[in-house]
Amino acid sequence: MANISSQIIASLGAILLGIVSRKLLQIGSRPADLPPGPPTIPILDNLHLMPDHDVNLQFQKWAQQYGPVYSLMLGTKTMIILSNNRAIKKILDKKSAISNDRMEIYIGQKIASRGLRVLMMGYGQTWRMVRRIMYDYDAAVNPDVSQRDQFAFGAGRRICPGIHVADRSLYLSISRLQWAFDFKRPLDSNGKDVVPDPTQVTQGFLASPPPFKAVITPRDADRAKIIRHDWETAKRNDLDPETLQWKVRQ
Repeated sequence: MANISSQIIASLGAILLGIVSRKLLQIGSRPADLPPGPPTIPILDNLHLMPDHDVNLQFQKWAQQYGPVYSLMLGTKTMIILSNNRAIKKILDKKSAISNDRMEIYIGQKIASRGLRVLMMGYGQTWRMVRRIMYDYDAAVNPDVSQRDQFAFGAGRRICPGIHVADRSLYLSISRLQWAFDFKRPLDSNGKDVVPDPTQVTQGFLASPPPFKAVITPRDADRAKIIRHDWETAKRNDLDPETLQWKVRQ
């Protein structure tokens, strides 16, 4: 009896070990209904392929190899990469009902904002109501994707509701700078323009161009005089004398 019991226990242990091993080996394997992507290995799947810098360049290489829509298997998570404007428009706008939800972020959404932070709000009736109140920007929903020159504010139903404010603020700032100053590339020791590398960006979740040199000069003496006058007026009336930041209005 003891031998039979030992054999049963050993058999059950072997079966359990086999089931666990199979489950572990399946982690990261790409289901057939997902977009293509880099080959996976057991457990690590695509984690070993993720670079520690210049992720954007690696994403571009994968897009050239696997197409504008591809998938990355990262442990128990799956990442779908959209790498051109038509793919973004198709998935996030035309199929937004199935692509615009959010995973639950308990602290940021439930505790910090009582479920009312629209950025992390799950897709549902409350989110649709808030979106109707906050968002109305014709260019962002234009079916002609060529009218969108960038997707920094997102796309589809999850587009930033403040895009119209940011867009107009940027327009005012840039137009005023262009009115006041000439912007030129610096010259190297051989007298040639120093051109920033457009593929280089800062590392991290929010990427931006790294600092680069430029030659900035007033367009003429009259504009320089106006700039100095406005700066002195702002310092006197609107800026804190110690920090030169905007005064806090009581």
